[in-house]
Amino acid sequence: MKNSKIPIGTSTALARRRAVDRLARWVITGGGIAIILCIAAILVFISLEAWPLLRGARGGLTNRIDVAGMLDSAGAAPPSLSPVVAVGIEDYREIAYFITEDGAVFFVSLENMEVIGEHRIAGIGGERISAVGASIDNRRYVIGTEDGTVLPLKVVFEQSFEEGDRRVLTPKVREGTPFSLARSPITQVRHHDDEDGGSMTAALTGDGRLFLMTRSVEETLFGEGKVTEVRQDLTGLLEGLAPTVIALDVHRRNLFVAVEGGRIAHLQVGGGSDPRVISVVDATSGPEVDVTALGFLVGGRSLAVGDASGKVSV
Repeated sequence: MKNSKIPIGTSTALARRRAVDRLARWVITGGGIAIILCIAAILVFISLEAWPLLRGARGGLTNRIDVAGMLDSAGAAPPSLSPVVAVGIEDYREIAYFITEDGAVFFVSLENMEVIGEHRIAGIGGERISAVGASIDNRRYVIGTEDGTVLPLKVVFEQSFEEGDRRVLTPKVREGTPFSLARSPITQVRHHDDEDGGSMTAALTGDGRLFLMTRSVEETLFGEGKVTEVRQDLTGLLEGLAPTVIALDVHRRNLFVAVEGGRIAHLQVGGGSDPRVISVVDATSGPEVDVTALGFLVGGRSLAVGDASGKVSV
């Protein structure tokens, strides 16, 4: 029997095919391993991000600011600094600001802890601030004074760039139009407005009364805006229950009022109808535990409730 021989060209093609097969095998194997490693890395990343959610919330003091000493060194502090009634910080966390009881707004650089600006609130006419309400983003505020005046204001930071693309933030305070809501000191105040000029303000006073001011703007046939303001005393709707804390939703439809005995009254205040009580629910562990704080979470749909025992529920 004669020995069969493989042609040289065929042998070379087979060798090349085997080399390609080996390379393809390594590429497929390496690609599969890379995909598995990527999936594992994603799972590890998700686990690391989700792990803090499974643990209890923690908080701690990171810095302490001596407001009186800082203002005194800058020559901006009065002989006796008024108590701070509100604080805030801008989005880049470069500038903090605080509002004092006598109507001053101080801006502080967090880089060197120096005062970089001051604004005196003119709209309150020298009256002392007795209540402050803030929006979730800490940009819109409403101020209530001891003579029953209410003043909306905004804290804005104008952004510009110098040579070398260095960002410069210029803080400014824009005051709204003040109006009288009560004849006694305001102890709690909440306010929401819109771009069309409409607004709603709810306030508690020192004598235990609940007031609501609604401002609407309607366009007439001549293109002019007709302003309507309605001031209402809602104290009677609570049927003798003493109000302590209030929360007004951003849509200006629902007003929540914490009353004595650890309960919360839900009032419907929007929709074109007269305000009315929808429900009164128990919000704490017992009537001896009062509600001490109310506020909406981001989105304005969930109401957070804090009580005298230190508990927070949603």
